Amino acid sequence: MKGSVRVFVGLFVVFSLILAIIGSLRLGTYLYLYGLSYEKFFAMFTSLFVCYLLVVLGVSFFRPIGSFVKVVVVSAVASYGVLTMLPLEYLMTRANIAWSHEMGSRIDVNELQDFGADVYDILAFDEKILRNDVRKEWSADRLDIYAKKPRYASTLSDMTQDFILLYGNH
Repeated sequence: MKGSVRVFVGLFVVFSLILAIIGSLRLGTYLYLYGLSYEKFFAMFTSLFVCYLLVVLGVSFFRPIGSFVKVVVVSAVASYGVLTMLPLEYLMTRANIAWSHEMGSRIDVNELQDFGADVYDILAFDEKILRNDVRKEWSADRLDIYAKKPRYASTLSDMTQDFILLYGNH
């Protein structure tokens, strides 16, 4: 690349990185106030991934890193693999509960009952989280769902919930 084009592309990468970081910070503030959902979690992940790719692109100007496309593909596949293994609902519920106690928070913990079996033990057995009437109704609905589900369609989360329902949350 010629000198002036290299400078222009370098400035473009730097300013793009600054915009991506500012966007991530604004999204982080929004998450802190309104809580995590799947959409917000993946928006934050995508924003941080773009920051990572811009840093890799910036580093590639100073030292060769091989094929940029290979780095992008390997990074995307590795991050996808990590995301599929994480218990997202559990992590989001824990974060939302913690953030809901902060001053200025607008998180309604009663909305957490829309999550699935990964958060059942957190919500069903903790009286501080859901109002008593909501918790009892939600627990009864979940028991009906698990009871009607055929055994071959059960997941590891369902089996964990069966264990919790039988033996309690100790």
